[in-house]
Amino acid sequence: KYKNVSILLAKQHALVIEEGLKDLKSKNIQCNYVVIDQFSSSKSRVVNELGEYGRECDLIQRHRGEEDIAVASASIIARGIFIQEWERMCSKYKLNFPKGASDVISTGREFVSMYGQEKLRDVAKVGFKTTQKIFSLY
Repeated sequence: KYKNVSILLAKQHALVIEEGLKDLKSKNIQCNYVVIDQFSSSKSRVVNELGEYGRECDLIQRHRGEEDIAVASASIIARGIFIQEWERMCSKYKLNFPKGASDVISTGREFVSMYGQEKLRDVAKVGFKTTQKIFSLY
């Protein structure tokens, strides 16, 4: 859906920030700033995605954002959810998906042979040259 991982990250960060700030506001809790790890050279990428709640406080983006306890906590929670969903996906498709870049072509080809090319976008980023290598046998 998105051609660039930074765009996806910006949209998802903004969504979480908006929901969190909306919840705080409903409880009459004021938030002066939000700290996130800087994942893009364009600091405006997240700012441009923020809605009404996000525009009411300062957004601080910095490298090594995990030095802030809240960012570190969020990172741990996100990693836990990632692992849960990865295990769910492996179980659903009865395939051991690699977590990194190793062996993705052979796993991708195995997946496509089992479920077809269209289903690949449900489990992988498909806007890369790697996808063409996976499809080259079909």
